[in-house]
Amino acid sequence: MSAGVSRLSRVWYFAEGSTVGSSRTYLLLFNPQGQKAGATITYMKSDGTTAQQQVEVPAQQRTVVTVADALPGSTFGMRVIATQPIVAERTMIFGASSTPSTGGVHTAAGVVTLSRRWYFAEGTTRAPFKMSILALNPNAQPTNVSVSFHTSDGTFIERKYAVPPTSQMAIPVNEVVPELGIATTISADRPIAAERALYWNNDAAGTASAGAIAPAYTWRFADGRTSESFQEYLLLSNPSANPARVTVDFVLSDGKIATQSVLMPKGARYTMPVHELYPGQSAIAATVRATQPIVAERSLFPGAPGTDANKGGATTLGVPEDLP
Repeated sequence: MSAGVSRLSRVWYFAEGSTVGSSRTYLLLFNPQGQKAGATITYMKSDGTTAQQQVEVPAQQRTVVTVADALPGSTFGMRVIATQPIVAERTMIFGASSTPSTGGVHTAAGVVTLSRRWYFAEGTTRAPFKMSILALNPNAQPTNVSVSFHTSDGTFIERKYAVPPTSQMAIPVNEVVPELGIATTISADRPIAAERALYWNNDAAGTASAGAIAPAYTWRFADGRTSESFQEYLLLSNPSANPARVTVDFVLSDGKIATQSVLMPKGARYTMPVHELYPGQSAIAATVRATQPIVAERSLFPGAPGTDANKGGATTLGVPEDLP
């Protein structure tokens, strides 16, 4: 599951994409306008080469682009430039058979605004998870990227990378910080697009999505559940230079309000296991408020990852308010 987009755009970016092995990538373009739209797709591969594809999206219809037809056996990011504002999403199917019924699938909207800073509250390299950070540099010049991985006590590990022009780079986080739960902050000297990918169950399940371009004082989550073996986690990251007092107000399935509070050290991340605090909730919403600007994401798993009961999962950013 993922949130919809709040506005149309002529330009969309995706940092994650693969047609290697059993992976399939589809680009979904929706044109709500009254006249047809043309779109130029630029594939920026991990080896620094590029390829282009021209497509047409009829008025008030969508076009599905099977990327393997134009770019087989590749890892890549994408840029879509349309002749008028449209919506662009990416769906990936992966796993042994590359079918949604037996493999994994995730869908995410593209990025409309490049940024020099990206924030991710969710992240782990503990078994059974494999984590990657995907950086897309659509610029004509190399981009220097600094990636900081933050732990629950506020300590961090920093790594620096140079991303070549018009290319995608995948950072295998398990090799940098093995067996850790982490938040991630990315700083670049040119605007880029960035996503975090998590795969588990021997790559049969996964999720990939863009980070936040700025922290906020308030984050809201409309969806959530802890019934029928669902596991829900709230992931919080405090990238500020000061401790943050965080209060989470949950709206339970019976309409009652329940509150949790936590004090986060500067630079720290925090995992709140909602299913352990409020089990058996068929619906649960949350509002996260903090005394410092933070980043908040929610992960939802039908069954515990790494077990036969797990059938996938999804991670999404909250809806931010009170931007600093």
